[in-house]
Amino acid sequence: MIKRFAESLILALDSDPAGINASERAFRDASTIGLEVKVASFPEGLDPADYAIKDKEGFKKAIDGARHIVDFMLDTVLTSPEAKDDRAKKLLVGKKVLPYVARLSNRIDQAHFVGKISIRIGIAEAHLWEEVEKIARQGGKEEVVSVSLPANEGAKEARPEMISRKIAGFLSWQERSKEGII
Repeated sequence: MIKRFAESLILALDSDPAGINASERAFRDASTIGLEVKVASFPEGLDPADYAIKDKEGFKKAIDGARHIVDFMLDTVLTSPEAKDDRAKKLLVGKKVLPYVARLSNRIDQAHFVGKISIRIGIAEAHLWEEVEKIARQGGKEEVVSVSLPANEGAKEARPEMISRKIAGFLSWQERSKEGII
């Protein structure tokens, strides 16, 4: 349903570990339908919903400045406390960033990010490509996970369908909103 309205999806999530995990799940689902996923960054510790109410212009600037999720994750990983030395940074990029590159459907897009990562962490593109291809082969066996809906709905639904329903509800709410928050 989202694909009908836009070619890209901008995530406005908390920058805490839960927000990062939610970004990962949203990317996984959005990439399966060919959406480009970007992430908006907000001032440290501010919830995006509160920020949108408190500073509409700041929120709009954050949305306008949203970066591709691979760029966002690369910066997040390279500045994390876990990346304490050069080797740790490289291993973290392999573990936490390359899976995003592997899920990109466009080979040119993949090449762009492999080149960028190669420069940032100082590893030959050929080695990164090997890892990306290995991750892609492993990812091909991934199953779609179903989640249980609240008891009053009494059914199971695939995650992409559930997300589509929620976004459709959000879009409907947005259309009825007098101020047009987003």
